[in-house]
Amino acid sequence: MPEVVNYEEQVYAGVLGKVIGVYMGRPFEGWRKDDLVAHWGLVDRYVAGGGLIIGTDDWRDYTISSRFAIVLAEAGGLIARYQGLQRFIALVKTRDALKLVRNFYGETVLAETPCAWQMGELQHLALTVRGTKIVAHLEGEEVLRATDDRLACGGAGYLVESGTAGFREFAIEL
Repeated sequence: MPEVVNYEEQVYAGVLGKVIGVYMGRPFEGWRKDDLVAHWGLVDRYVAGGGLIIGTDDWRDYTISSRFAIVLAEAGGLIARYQGLQRFIALVKTRDALKLVRNFYGETVLAETPCAWQMGELQHLALTVRGTKIVAHLEGEEVLRATDDRLACGGAGYLVESGTAGFREFAIEL
């Protein structure tokens, strides 16, 4: 029987490798915990209801981007300045709209535009937070702009509500 050198490392790397592979469309099986942490940072938060968060409260001004497809979800998108389950900014795609949302112990829609695309169709989303400015891009075109002075820092990641969404080509520019 093979010897398990470090059970925590093996579980972290195995589970996280699968999650990252599914969410980001890249295989990470066989990576060690140290490799994953060095490449992505420590993934230590999971948003109830469907999300994956990385980063720290040291993150202030950055852009998160990904190709994204709603598969069987009610909504999904990108999260920025994540400080907890009830404190984050999100670029959310619903069935017929694209929204900038602030969740600060209750949801506030900061900006919204009609937006439809086919189930399973990949579209490139980007969410930039700089100071109080929040800008959303769809396929390289600015589609939404808002301001927020409540959430100045926090992690970044994905949001999926009630179902499945696909994410590819995940990137964060700090």
